[in-house]
Amino acid sequence: MSNAAQATALTIRGDAFGTFEGGDTTRFSPAQLWIYEWTDYWVDAPGAQELHARPHCFPPLYPGAETFRVRFENTLGRSHLQPYAQGRPVGPGLSLEVLSKKYPTPAAHLQLLRTLTQDLAQLSATFPYAPTAPTSIGAARATPIRSPLFLLHFLLQQGEALTTACTLVRAQPHQSLRQYSELLDLALVSSAGPDTLLDVLHHPERWHPAPHLPIARALRGFAPQQVQQHRSEQTLDTPENRFVLAFLLELTRAAGQLTHQPWWTDLPPARQATVQHVLAALRQTSNFLVREGVRAQQVLPQQSRVLMRCEGYNTLYRLWQEFRRARHPMLDHAQDAIDVRNIAQLYEMWSFYQLVHQLHTALNVTPELRLRHSPTEGLGYGTSAHFEGHGTLVYNDQPPSYALPLRPDYLWYQGGRPTVAVDAKFRFEGVTALESEGVNPRGTTFKADDLYKMHAYRDALQLVAAVIVYPGSTSRFYDTAPATRPPPTLIDILRGDRPGVGAFAMPPHLGEP
Repeated sequence: MSNAAQATALTIRGDAFGTFEGGDTTRFSPAQLWIYEWTDYWVDAPGAQELHARPHCFPPLYPGAETFRVRFENTLGRSHLQPYAQGRPVGPGLSLEVLSKKYPTPAAHLQLLRTLTQDLAQLSATFPYAPTAPTSIGAARATPIRSPLFLLHFLLQQGEALTTACTLVRAQPHQSLRQYSELLDLALVSSAGPDTLLDVLHHPERWHPAPHLPIARALRGFAPQQVQQHRSEQTLDTPENRFVLAFLLELTRAAGQLTHQPWWTDLPPARQATVQHVLAALRQTSNFLVREGVRAQQVLPQQSRVLMRCEGYNTLYRLWQEFRRARHPMLDHAQDAIDVRNIAQLYEMWSFYQLVHQLHTALNVTPELRLRHSPTEGLGYGTSAHFEGHGTLVYNDQPPSYALPLRPDYLWYQGGRPTVAVDAKFRFEGVTALESEGVNPRGTTFKADDLYKMHAYRDALQLVAAVIVYPGSTSRFYDTAPATRPPPTLIDILRGDRPGVGAFAMPPHLGEP
């Protein structure tokens, strides 16, 4: 750590920041320095009138000053300080990595990012989606670029269907009788008909003297040197096979980027093997079609009965429609968050899938997901998971309140009314935070202010319980019933039989800060 550092034309001063060392220089590129969230820094920017770092705009300390107070709040990951004067950029600026004090070193920050990414990739592939199901969002046109997380999800969900369809196509490929004609030497002609005779008569330029041949007696001593021969043969170069080849090549090209993702090596070996097995089947089938002379697709045979009815082909046509039309914008946004290392936003998306996963495991009911996308937050208003016969988890809903309007991160509905509120908080503090209130936990604990907010939720929204989930190590529930009962789990709370407020530690599964 340093008290001052200079990068490009900017000088930054403060008590807690540093430069990257060793391999971190490459891993965090193009960031030149790391700083902490919720910490004041002073930046000298000669000639600048404003300092921008999306979504923040920092004014000078006073009019005409060239020193700026910089403080990042609710912003983690990659950022860029850019000085402006007269509305135009001044100089190259300074690339930064904003860390959380909860994970205070670049190594810890990167480990948490990998853990969240791996967990999110696994959880998002747990639940199916399809173009006609509530979990998909239709699009009139295909998106040209798909996120690696979407591709992982698609291959894991549809891998068995893809490999089975490819096996059927190789075993029973669609063929058609190809008819064509070619100009052959007279000695190679194997059959002749009326069309052959007409071709000979209409092309005397091919005649040559050949008095020894029987045909020359009819042609005044001449015979055709070449004759147009009509032929037919079985071929795999059909519109349907061209479609299959185009789809398989599109999939393999798109999926080729998976192994280059930073989170690929963190995936369980079984999932890596599944993806590689699917890709091997795709390549084997596409190579088979190329060897059989199948050419590039020109027109999509949308009305083909083969694509509608034949085994293997109808599956690939259905999956092609799903791949081209279905989108999983939450995964696209998650990929964006991964690219800029926005851990707080990833934790919010991860917590949704984790809550759904816990409910799915406890209730043994496959959820019906309705995913809504926000271009700024990832999760969109109205995102929900419905568990038939039990309840519905809804994101960012605003039920009636007898006081000020309140909007918890998640509401659990039972019988059409909200019963439990859950807030996902990517923040916690040291073990001494709640000692004044008689709590003496070990490790990292929740913030008391967040617990006060749960009291407000429970009272104003007339709920049974309100809890926070956070990536710490201490869980505590304040039960309104007698204290003789054992501490509840989060699922106990969501079942609605434990009234009160509390906090539940829900860190990503892999690794520690």
